Amino acid sequence: MSQLQAVECPRCTNRLYHDGSIAGRVVACPHCHADLTVPADERWHSDPPRTLRDEGIGLDGEIAGQAPVQAEGRVRGHPFYFRAKWEHWTFTACTSADIDPSWLNPPTDEDGLFRDGEYHGFYLSGEYPAASFMRYDDAEAIIKRCGLWLLEATQDAEPGAAADRGGM
Repeated sequence: MSQLQAVECPRCTNRLYHDGSIAGRVVACPHCHADLTVPADERWHSDPPRTLRDEGIGLDGEIAGQAPVQAEGRVRGHPFYFRAKWEHWTFTACTSADIDPSWLNPPTDEDGLFRDGEYHGFYLSGEYPAASFMRYDDAEAIIKRCGLWLLEATQDAEPGAAADRGGM
């Protein structure tokens, strides 16, 4: 669910709740129909949904949204799910089946390969200030790095092996 913002109508004092998509615009108050200027919030951006492609790592997916920023797709056939919210981001991929990786539950917050029942997966996480409002350029760069680490980790590692993230 998106983080909602409120703006108060100066005429009727009723509050209009919005998801940020109307920030910086003049809209009609839904109660009294007065013109209502919705203040711009610099955290919200207007990046359109973006297609992710990188032939080098077999990346194919899409990134969209704010609060949270989310992406899903595949890295060399492995389905992945990326989510950036609050001050953190996570990247989860299923390495043993064609299931939605957001259904996987890594048993710990440790980065690397893991096992969730019959499924094998790969998990990475990191901190990012105001991750809910991450620009898509930054999210795409993180996803590409995660895709590289996923491919390195799945070459010959066992579940539970930590990924070397090189200071990320």
